[in-house]
Amino acid sequence: MAFLGKHPQCGNWFARYRNAAGVRVTRSTKTKDRQTAQKLADAWEHAEHLARRGTLTADRTRAILSETLERVTGGEESIRAVAASEVFASWLAHKAATKAESSARRYRATVAQFLGYLGERTTRPLTAIRTADVQSFLDGRSKTRSTGTVSVDRKILSAGFAFARKQGLIDRNPVDAVELPKVQSNERSGFTADQVRILVESATGDWKTAILLGYFTGARLSDIVNLSWHDVGLAAGTLSYRQRKTSEKVILPLHPEALTHLESIA
Repeated sequence: MAFLGKHPQCGNWFARYRNAAGVRVTRSTKTKDRQTAQKLADAWEHAEHLARRGTLTADRTRAILSETLERVTGGEESIRAVAASEVFASWLAHKAATKAESSARRYRATVAQFLGYLGERTTRPLTAIRTADVQSFLDGRSKTRSTGTVSVDRKILSAGFAFARKQGLIDRNPVDAVELPKVQSNERSGFTADQVRILVESATGDWKTAILLGYFTGARLSDIVNLSWHDVGLAAGTLSYRQRKTSEKVILPLHPEALTHLESIA
């Protein structure tokens, strides 16, 4: 059992015990409560004893800290060691309820790839995942995927770890220190009016309407193909709909050519 002594000035208890090298050390417990001080001192001494024997692991260290916290607080607090797979499952469930299905599907795919890369380590506490693990995963992805795709993977994983940090499960986001190669964006120009006219003349059925609305409004294809006549205001010459990705309500004025086309098929 570690020896306790009391500081004559501040009144805090200090512990004396041998460290892993066999040297006697003195360390303040920063508490005036003797029972709490003794529990802390015994935990420190036990950890040093395991280190001296070469049996102190990261998992055992977390267990010692958690057990000590429970004893000191009377079981009211403990260090939660939640498995990585459990944390990401909870986060994905949250995203499924707040994001469009296409976005949730993209999140699930990245997480599945990452957990598959971790293998058996997914059952270990999330705190055991290091920056090097994420870096190695993304480096491997970059060999078969574009830089843009890997960049999205990084953002998704970062959001998942940020969720865990807000829950108090980790004290830092391991993705923050991950580096990716710079994206060399390709410049793309839009269709000219003549090119759009050729597309409209060649299109049949609903594609003609989709091309015109896409050209004149700039709306996403997913929003255009889900429009109904309820969203079209022929009298006001407007298009009113809720974006599937952001759930934001959008009201757009219709170009005369687009309005004429809609009136012709109404």
